[in-house]
Amino acid sequence: MDMQELKDVFTKSAKEWDASAVFAYFDAEGTSVFKAGYADRKGKRKLKKSDTIIIPLENRFFTSIALVKLMEEGRLNLNRRLAEYIPECVHAEKITIKDILRGESGLPDYFYGGIILSLQDDEAFKALSDKEKVKKEAKLSYNHHELSEVLDIVNSKELNFIPGSIHDSSCQTESFFARYIAEKLTGKTLFEYLNEILFAPIGMAPVYGNKASTVPTLCPNDDKLVPTDNKGAKYECMTIGIDDALKLAKALVSKDERVLSAGTWDKALSASYSKSLLTRRSNGTHEVYIGVSGYSLDILFEPEISTGWIIMTPEEPIYKEISSRWMCYFTSVQDYIYSSITYPVSPVLSRINSETVFDAMDITINEDQTYFVESARDSIAWTAADPVRLKPMVLTEHGRAVALAVLKVDRQKKYYAVEIIQVDKLYQHRGYGKILMQEVLKYLKAQGAEKLTIGVARNNEVAIKLYKSVGFSEKEVYRGGYNLEMVL
Repeated sequence: MDMQELKDVFTKSAKEWDASAVFAYFDAEGTSVFKAGYADRKGKRKLKKSDTIIIPLENRFFTSIALVKLMEEGRLNLNRRLAEYIPECVHAEKITIKDILRGESGLPDYFYGGIILSLQDDEAFKALSDKEKVKKEAKLSYNHHELSEVLDIVNSKELNFIPGSIHDSSCQTESFFARYIAEKLTGKTLFEYLNEILFAPIGMAPVYGNKASTVPTLCPNDDKLVPTDNKGAKYECMTIGIDDALKLAKALVSKDERVLSAGTWDKALSASYSKSLLTRRSNGTHEVYIGVSGYSLDILFEPEISTGWIIMTPEEPIYKEISSRWMCYFTSVQDYIYSSITYPVSPVLSRINSETVFDAMDITINEDQTYFVESARDSIAWTAADPVRLKPMVLTEHGRAVALAVLKVDRQKKYYAVEIIQVDKLYQHRGYGKILMQEVLKYLKAQGAEKLTIGVARNNEVAIKLYKSVGFSEKEVYRGGYNLEMVL
């Protein structure tokens, strides 16, 4: 990784997007920390590397690692029903602890589906301006609530879906119940237990409560920044700086055995988006996101290459749709990182599914290639017109979408074709095109194909070279292009 280039990309993007953040990147060669923007936007105070933010304690990662540790200690069985720990919940017999950790419980959200929903009928709230409403709602998040209060809401509603059937990690009820179970089994507050099993062992020293040196800013509609404050907020939170965030991130990357055993780490950090107990997946990268009222800590890491990066900010970012892709200031930084660390090691071709479809849709080609091939989004959408014969395939590297293929397979008529091939511009000229074609040919041969013909424009020299490199040769020559043929 070229750290100067990385810094330049971050600094330029933060300036263009008017963003504020402390950003850290680390790998086996060292750690670099950069910063941009404001610690207090309204007061025009610039952000320093030593500044701190707050993060809620009752977040999915903290509550999950507490339960995973209890599992490792033999004090909790993840296959047990919720009813063993919270029998007062009317849905508890249908839900396992593992459902809660995986975001598959189907529980109604007590916060957005209860507290915030009820707030909309409050006359004083209705009288507020739109900006003040946004600030009010944000300050209510991650406040302390009693079990009885949450159960009154949850028990009055049906499950959103059958437990275990759908993945939805946005439900705050799951984190609340996980916290309640951890505190019930340990006899300690969540912060005390986390300090014992996580913070202290890896040398972290977060401060309980809101002692942040920064002032938050919201971006409710993705397009305009709204400075706010912490007045009147009663967050159940802790204060953290970049040094402690780095210690946490490095413990995750190294699967630090002072926290969990090697076997437990492997179970908890599943490669599957929906099966991981501790993280979500962002284009193949493990991600821990913790945020409240403008503040957020985003840790992304790849244990396979001992690499991670952190975005710590007191501000929600502005988002824009650019070339059918939702982007913020950090998108270009993320693209630069992915481009720098992704090379052929163990690529896998598979059918696009619910876990890979959005990453596959974000595959982007160079402008001069759009003449020859449709966008990834259009290509995937096209397969919906003939789902039996058209097969959308994605080539991934450690779970990251690097290339796309659309194949036509009609075994009854013995018709097979390569309709679309494209490699993301971030990963071109690394051999992924040839790897993709080789895997496509293996797949089609296994489906019964004996011979393939592929059309290509005469001036698409890159594609012609690629096809010939895997065994295609000219069959027919037309004014506008070639038909290439290959016997499998």
